[in-house]
Amino acid sequence: LTDSLKFVGTDVLPDSFFGQKVAGARFTDFMHQADSNRFRDLILRMSRDGLSLQSIPLTLNLPSGLIEVSLYITMIADATESSDAKYLVSLKNTSDALTGIMPRCNTEG
Repeated sequence: LTDSLKFVGTDVLPDSFFGQKVAGARFTDFMHQADSNRFRDLILRMSRDGLSLQSIPLTLNLPSGLIEVSLYITMIADATESSDAKYLVSLKNTSDALTGIMPRCNTEG
């Protein structure tokens, strides 16, 4: 995500998960208002206090419905002018909704 919390550097997997092309879209637009405010507050605390890794549970509002996730945010320490990315975001689906959309890795042999 950029400083303005927009997606950057996405590929087909995030587009598939969010149900639309997300490059340039604001990540907080996919959240309920209360979760959006909590997320913004966390980002502000991370920047202010120099916290490099934080997590937060929240609900995403996707075209296919609501989904509960645990969100993990990493502040990119070496953000350069050549890249707009400032935050790396990963998420874990904690609800039964949309199970099966994210591909699973084969860990056998």
